[in-house]
Amino acid sequence: MTAKKTPSPKKSNNDINAYGEDVSILIVDDHPAMRSTMYDILEDEGFSPKVAANGEEALRLCMENEFDFVLMDIQMPDSTGVETFRIIKKAMQARFQNSFPIPYSEQPSAPAKTPRFIFMSAYSVSELKEECFRLGAIAFLQKPLDMAEVIHLIQDRSNPSVLLFMKDKKVRDASAKVLRSSDFRVITAESLDQVLINARQISHRFVVIESGIVEVEKDTIKTMLSQVSPFSQLVEANANENPTVLLEELSRLRANPVRRETATSGW
Repeated sequence: MTAKKTPSPKKSNNDINAYGEDVSILIVDDHPAMRSTMYDILEDEGFSPKVAANGEEALRLCMENEFDFVLMDIQMPDSTGVETFRIIKKAMQARFQNSFPIPYSEQPSAPAKTPRFIFMSAYSVSELKEECFRLGAIAFLQKPLDMAEVIHLIQDRSNPSVLLFMKDKKVRDASAKVLRSSDFRVITAESLDQVLINARQISHRFVVIESGIVEVEKDTIKTMLSQVSPFSQLVEANANENPTVLLEELSRLRANPVRRETATSGW
């Protein structure tokens, strides 16, 4: 199984991409063909990828390098992606406190940041998704991967992600335009079903729904977010108000984030 390739213009590895800097990415997958395909695509897009075939190798590379993102397969022979994620987080935290239990004394200093994790799996297991998001993952994607989606996630992750639902297309488009002009990354949904589908795959910073929808539908979205996306904030917006009101609200929440008790890591 390999990732879906999407044609795009060739770029130099020295190019500065849409993320605003040279982005380093670790690909962790036990299938050589998958690693090779993702490596080639990401390198063509101007990123700086490295590869690991298992959890042990991923841990070593994360302790020796500063990665912006890690693409982690869930199913691996030595340990699951979730277990590897836990180990890497714990090891890096301990290293920051000068108590890293494994001898890496040859390294001059610990990596200055923890990478953002994107998980990938050929199976859709709700329990795994919930655990990934609680630990701080930004997405849980199904294989075969749509690499255009992966690239879009990586390029725009420096900006808060907004999943926006308004019934009226004109209102939806106008709101999206205002938010994008202030560096929010906006994905629009034409229905509440699309909100549920998208939010189960990507952990958005904000999920905005039109106020006035029936309570049952609102409760369904709240329940889903509490289970699979503990960092997302549900925001209700009045479709009759100027979109700048919504922008002001999201900007306020962006400056003062709220984290649910179920979350163990934040944005």
